[in-house]
Amino acid sequence: FGKPQGKGTLEYTDGSKYEGFLVNGLFNGLGKKTFNDGTFYKGTWKDGELTRGVFQKPSGKGYEGEWKDFKYHGKGIKFYKDGSKYEGQFEENKPIGKGKRITPEGNIQFGEWKTIDGKQEWIVKQTKQLTLQNYPNSGPNKREPKLEDNLQEDLQETSKEDENSLMSE
Repeated sequence: FGKPQGKGTLEYTDGSKYEGFLVNGLFNGLGKKTFNDGTFYKGTWKDGELTRGVFQKPSGKGYEGEWKDFKYHGKGIKFYKDGSKYEGQFEENKPIGKGKRITPEGNIQFGEWKTIDGKQEWIVKQTKQLTLQNYPNSGPNKREPKLEDNLQEDLQETSKEDENSLMSE
């Protein structure tokens, strides 16, 4: 018998399974590997390794992005069980360089990972907070979210026309 080819499902004795495409018995193309506890890897595979996709545990912990040697590697988003997440670059499962952390409440920290005295540390460059603000003409109890920022340079650009209409209100 040859090695599995094409689209199909492989079921393992430990109860885990792979659903997707196979070439020469290896995961290739789109596929999903699921484990008994509900943990899964889903995405694009090449020669048995995930190259881009999602890893998720039932607790909410996970990662979505680029992979190399079954490690977070490249651009990605790491999800934590408390509902927070980190978006940025990764190398061998560790965040590197510039990125942003987002709390469950919507607060955003922009910063950079640096190695200081052999330890990886998160250096905060800027913080944005999600606050609720009453808007005129929106009714007595209606509130809409607005990002408040202590640095103007990262605010969303507003066209001159919109800027003029805001100033005349």
